[in-house]
Amino acid sequence: MNMNLLDINDMQVLKVIRVQDNSKWTYFAGNLHYTRKMTPNYQSINSDFIDDMIFNSIKKVYPDSRLIVNKDIIWEGQMKDILNAYSGVEDISFKMSFIPMVPYDKMTEIYNMDIYIYTKEFYINRVSIIEKEKLKFMNNHMHADIPFDKIVDFNKKIKTINFKK
Repeated sequence: MNMNLLDINDMQVLKVIRVQDNSKWTYFAGNLHYTRKMTPNYQSINSDFIDDMIFNSIKKVYPDSRLIVNKDIIWEGQMKDILNAYSGVEDISFKMSFIPMVPYDKMTEIYNMDIYIYTKEFYINRVSIIEKEKLKFMNNHMHADIPFDKIVDFNKKIKTINFKK
């Protein structure tokens, strides 16, 4: 079987997080995936503060969650094959707001900066079988705090993350 390498501009890093709530009332498990452009400075072996913010904000709400895939996508069809292994029964929409944290002594500095709160929609592919009625009790909005010294870098990088289905 001949495998074709993707064009270098199409190479990505795939992250799949198993979002899990092991409580007896709302037991839930699903897979969230997102991709980021692979660059000389960003591959699966060197996650950055944005990956940490995403994962940690999920862990705050769903502490049993874990990273299950962290993979460089360099071959045609590779991502589809990986994601097929983590498909489930339905996609559930979630939102994550990224909020800049500004210390009091830095307030005067932000007047000349473009500061944004980004709210991104992503999908968790539900793999658990729970009563559909219980889904309405799930927390489906999370937030991540952007450290002040990372705001400028974050504003550049967040636009390169793909949270699509």
